[in-house]
Amino acid sequence: MEKLYWKISEVAEIVGVRPEQLRYWEKEHGLLHPLRKGGKRRYTRKDIQIALMIKALQDNGEDLRRISYQLRHHNNSEFFNKALKTFLKSIQQDVRKLLEEVRKIKRELEEGYN
Repeated sequence: MEKLYWKISEVAEIVGVRPEQLRYWEKEHGLLHPLRKGGKRRYTRKDIQIALMIKALQDNGEDLRRISYQLRHHNNSEFFNKALKTFLKSIQQDVRKLLEEVRKIKRELEEGYN
């Protein structure tokens, strides 16, 4: 069964930010809209996707006010395409780093056995 809701600590770990950052995006910019159950925030898959997109755009130098404005007022495909490309590029960079690390470990292991 697929998970429907995530706690703030889980989302923060997935996105790579502190929980306070998620609360800031929610309270100050209205960018996230977690459900409230028993006084706790519960994030959906859509919330996580938006948070990942915000993080990728910020990491790429995009101003949070512009991100906020675009997400809230302009549901335009050009902005979302840019956000998606930025996010995919960041994932690609992460994958490259991981592959390089795996190659390094493999070389070290091979050298240790020779």
